[in-house]
Amino acid sequence: MPRPNTLSAHLKEIVFGGTDGIVTTFAVVAGYTGAGETSMGKIPIVAVVIFGLANLFADGFSMALGNFLSLEVERDLDKTKRRISNIPAAAFTFISFIAFGIIPLLPYLMNTAPEGRFLYSVATTLFALLLLGFLRLKVTRKSIQRAVGETILVGGAAATVAYLVGLLFRNR
Repeated sequence: MPRPNTLSAHLKEIVFGGTDGIVTTFAVVAGYTGAGETSMGKIPIVAVVIFGLANLFADGFSMALGNFLSLEVERDLDKTKRRISNIPAAAFTFISFIAFGIIPLLPYLMNTAPEGRFLYSVATTLFALLLLGFLRLKVTRKSIQRAVGETILVGGAAATVAYLVGLLFRNR
């Protein structure tokens, strides 16, 4: 049986970490915008960057540790399974979370004009989801509708929820 290459062997971690990184980072941006970015003054742009980066690294690290521990539990419960390489799996989760998760925050890090910042973040989020979807397509050979469509649909739905939650706090 041929040995899978590193990319396909860790696709689960890449998709899991990447999707969660994109969505949770965009949640910070969307919640901020939904609550009314322009009515909050100048300081919140710093806040969204700080909270976005804090989320990016803390949640990425948490996911990597969670993945490591869940693989340990899986191995402990099923002694017949071959030894799973937990440290590389956790590393792929963390790196994917950071690499994909930074993308929705780029318009805020690059200090884009306030009136277009959120639209650029939506566009970069869509780009990140497309990238992840095409990665799934390349590795799994699924149809483009499944590989890319599912990624955009699931990620887009979660991002929309984040924006709607922010709307609940607009002008309060």
